[in-house]
Amino acid sequence: MGIKRLKTAELMVRRDPLMELPDGILSKIISLLPLREAIRTSILSKSWKSIWTCHSHLKFDSLNVLGSRAHLRPSTTTCISKSSRRKERRKFVHRVDELMNHRCKGLKMNSLTVHFHLGKEFSSRIDDWINCAVMKEVESIDLNLSKSCSHMNCACSTKHEHYRFDCGLLAAPGRKSNVKFLKLDSCIFSVPLSSNCLNSLITLELWRVSISDDMLKKLLSNCLHLETLSLHCCQDLVNLNFDGSSLRLKFLRIQECLRLNELEISSENVRRLEYSGPVVSFSFKDVPNLVEAYLCFTQNNRLSGTAYALTRLASELPQLEKLNLLSILSMNVLKLPENGPAFTNVKELVLSIYPFHDEDRLSWIAYILRTFPLLQKLQLNLFSPSFIKQREIERLLPECPHKHLNELEMNGFYGEKHEIELLKYLLENSVALKALTVSPCRKVFRGFNNWVYEKESSLYLLTRKTVYDLLRKVKLNVKLTLLKNNKWRPPQAALIPNCHLPMRSFESKNRTSTEDIKSLRLITAIKTPYLPDGRFDLEAYDDLVNMQLEDGAEGLIVGGTTGEGQLMSWDEHIMLIGHTVNCFGGSIRVIGNTGSNSTREAIHATEQGFAVGMHAALHINPYYGKTSIEGMISHFDSVLSMGPSIIYNVPSRTGQDIPPRVIHTLTQSPNLAGIKECVGNDRVKQYTDNGIVVWTGNDDQLHDARWDYGATGVISVTSNLIPGLIRQLLFEGKNPSLNSKLMPLIEWLFQEPNPIPLNTALAQLGVIRPVFRLPYVPLPLAKRVEFVKLVKSIGRENFVGDKDVQVLDDDDFILVGRY
Repeated sequence: MGIKRLKTAELMVRRDPLMELPDGILSKIISLLPLREAIRTSILSKSWKSIWTCHSHLKFDSLNVLGSRAHLRPSTTTCISKSSRRKERRKFVHRVDELMNHRCKGLKMNSLTVHFHLGKEFSSRIDDWINCAVMKEVESIDLNLSKSCSHMNCACSTKHEHYRFDCGLLAAPGRKSNVKFLKLDSCIFSVPLSSNCLNSLITLELWRVSISDDMLKKLLSNCLHLETLSLHCCQDLVNLNFDGSSLRLKFLRIQECLRLNELEISSENVRRLEYSGPVVSFSFKDVPNLVEAYLCFTQNNRLSGTAYALTRLASELPQLEKLNLLSILSMNVLKLPENGPAFTNVKELVLSIYPFHDEDRLSWIAYILRTFPLLQKLQLNLFSPSFIKQREIERLLPECPHKHLNELEMNGFYGEKHEIELLKYLLENSVALKALTVSPCRKVFRGFNNWVYEKESSLYLLTRKTVYDLLRKVKLNVKLTLLKNNKWRPPQAALIPNCHLPMRSFESKNRTSTEDIKSLRLITAIKTPYLPDGRFDLEAYDDLVNMQLEDGAEGLIVGGTTGEGQLMSWDEHIMLIGHTVNCFGGSIRVIGNTGSNSTREAIHATEQGFAVGMHAALHINPYYGKTSIEGMISHFDSVLSMGPSIIYNVPSRTGQDIPPRVIHTLTQSPNLAGIKECVGNDRVKQYTDNGIVVWTGNDDQLHDARWDYGATGVISVTSNLIPGLIRQLLFEGKNPSLNSKLMPLIEWLFQEPNPIPLNTALAQLGVIRPVFRLPYVPLPLAKRVEFVKLVKSIGRENFVGDKDVQVLDDDDFILVGRY
C-alpha cells in the first residue's frame, strides 16, 4: 500500500506542468506580478519555492509586507496606542529583513521602494536594505518614511526622529554606483559625500528632507549627470544657487520651500523651471536654454509675484518659449502697466485663473494680447465660482488684433456671461485662429507636463449652439472641439428659475459619508496658532493636530470660533482647511467652519471647502442681522445640498435660537449629520428622542449629555488641552469623579469669552507662541497663576506638550492688530 502511494506521488510530480516551464518564462511571469503576489507563488510548486527572488521591483509597504489595506481606507473610530505602533514597525522591519535576506540570493534588482513610517530607530536596518539593493546593481531607490504612508490611523508622537540618509550607501566598496533615480521623503541628508557615489544619478527628488544650502551645493557638485531635481517642502533651504558649466541639470522643480528667500540659476543646460511657493528674489544668468517656466505664487505677496511674471520676466528670460502661470485671487485686482515689456519668443501661454469672478473687467486679456505678440497657443483654465451675482459690468476693451494666435483652449467654461464675453473678445481679435477647444472640465497642472481633467460641475450652461453662434458672428472659419465626459448634462437643467446650482463634485475624493460623520464622538474645535507677525504658525498647528491624533480625537473643527475663523480672511480660512486635509485628512475627519450670516458667503465658502477636500461643513444661523424662521430654513437649505453638514446653535453668540421645528424640517436632507447644541441638555434630549444626532457644545455638560441625555459626543474646546481625559469621559462609561476633577479647569476656560483663556493656556504650556490677534488679549496675571495651579492639580502629564507650564509675564505676549 505504501509503495502504491509513493508511485502515485512520483507520477504527480512528473506531471506537474509548472515544473516543466523554462526558468526564463517563470522569471518573466513573476516579474509581471505585484511583489506580494509574487511571494505567494512559492506555495504553488516545489520549483517555485524561491523563484520570486528574481522579481526585480521590490516595493515594501503596508499592503505588500503586512497585508494591511487599512492605509487605503483609514478609520478614525479607533486610535492605536504607542506600544501597538511600535510593535507594527518592528513587525514590518522584521518581515522586510527576511525578504531582503532571500532576495540577496537572486539576480539583478531594478528598483527598491520602502513606503512606511520609520525613523532613526531603524537606521541600521534601512541601511542594510539599501546596501543589499546596491550590491544587486539597483537603479531606482524610493524611500518614503513619512507618516502619510503608514497604514496606522493615528499620527506618531512629535518626538519622532527622522532617518539619516548617508549618500555613501549608494556605491558599494570598490564599485561605481548604478543608482539613476533617488527619491527621499522625511529624511535627513548626511555627510560625508563620496566622490563616486552620485555619479550615476539622473533624477533626484527630495520631499520634506532636512538639507541645508551648503549641503545641497556639495551634493550637486558630485552629481555630474543629474538632469532632473525636485525639491518639495525642504524648509532648511534659504538661498539656492545653481551655477557651474559642469551642471547637466535640465529640469528644476521647487515647491513650497517656505523659508526660501533667493533663487539664482546660472547654468546653460537648464531647460524647464517649475516654482510654487512664496515670492522670492529670482536671478537668471547665463540660462540660454531655459525656455519653459511654470510659476505659482502663494501666501501674501502673490499679487506682486503675478505682476513680476507678466512684466519683468520678459527682460530677465527673453528666450522663454512657454509660460505656465497660475494666478490665485489676483487677475481681477492686478494692476498691469498700459504698455508692458513684450515677450518676444513666447509661443505658448497657459494661464490658470482662480477664481474667475463675474465682476472681472477682463482688462488683463487685452494686456496679454499686446505683450505676447508672437503667441501661437493660448490655454485658459478658468475656475469660476458657481454663485454668480449677475451684475451688469461695463467692459470697455480696446481692439488688439493678434496675427499669430492660431490655437485657443478654454477649460472650466460653463457659459456664464463673463466667460462668453471673454471668449467673444478673443474670437474677435484672434484673426489667425484655426482651432478652438472648449470644455466645462477644469484642467489642473500636476507638474512636468502632467495635466489632470476634473469632472465638470453637475449643472452648467454650456451648449454647442452658444459657441457656434459666437463663431458665426465674428465670421471665423475655426475648427471647434467641445470636450465632454460621461456626466454631460442637458442645458435645460440650468434654466430652472431661482435655482442655486451647487458647485459640487461627484468624485468621492477625501470626502466621507454623512453616516461616518454621525459616528464621531470627540471632535476638537482646534486652535489656530500665529507667528509674531500674525500669520499662521503652521508648524505649531501641525503639532497641535498631531497631539489630538495621538490622544484619540476623531474630528476637527477648522476655523471655528475657537480657531478664530471670525478673524480670518476667506483666503486664509480655505487655505487652512486645505492644509489640514492635505496633511491629516487620512487620519481624522476635517470639518470646515464655512458658515456665515451671509448666504452668498456661506455658499461660496462651502463650495471651496468641499473642493479642497473637507469631509463636512459646520453652519451657523445668520447672526446679528437676524432672519425669520422661513429665512433660516432657506439659508440652511442653500448649503446642505453640497455635502455632510452640522448645524450649530449657539444663541449666546448669534442672538437668535434655532428652534427645534427648523431642525426637524432640515432632517429631510440626507446631508444633515446632526446639530451642535449649546442651549442645554433638555434640548439635547428632545432631539435624541427623535433620532437626531447631537453633539453638545458645552464642555461642562458633556459627561451628562453623553451618558444621561443620549448625545453622540462633544465638539470641545477643553480637548485642546486634555484630549485624552475628554476621550475617557466619552468612551469609558460614567465617571463623575473625573468629571468633577475637570470642572474647575472647564470653568476657568470660560470665565472670559472663548478663545481668550484657551489661547493663554496653550501659550503657558509652551505649545504655541504667545501671539494674539486683536481684539483678543491674554488673561490677567492672577488668572495665569491660577492656571498653573490647575495644571499641577490635574497632572502635567495629562496636558498637551512636553514643556513645563509657566506663568508668562505681560511683556511676553504679542498683540497683533494688522494681520
